[in-house]
Amino acid sequence: MMKRDKYRIIRDILYFVSYQETVNKTRIVYKCNLNFKNANRILNELQKMELIGIMVSGRTSNYFVTENRYLLRISSRVPEGTPSLKSSDADRVTSASAVC
Repeated sequence: MMKRDKYRIIRDILYFVSYQETVNKTRIVYKCNLNFKNANRILNELQKMELIGIMVSGRTSNYFVTENRYLLRISSRVPEGTPSLKSSDADRVTSASAVC
């Protein structure tokens, strides 16, 4: 069994959340096969990149995909077995999405 890299996990999270109106962290963890430590770290990074938002209602926090969907479209086109992006490539993709 091969380990997923960070970008594959991000793609899985964005793909799952994009088909839901809002989704809580527990569902993300179970559906994307993560643990809470990794899920917290990656969800915080996605929030900083403004790809997902968080809606807090009382004690419940729900995540949703923001309008910044250019990178989401790119990530959903990556077929299985594609080599992972290097950090320099990821920076280029992120800067290209800022231009659009």
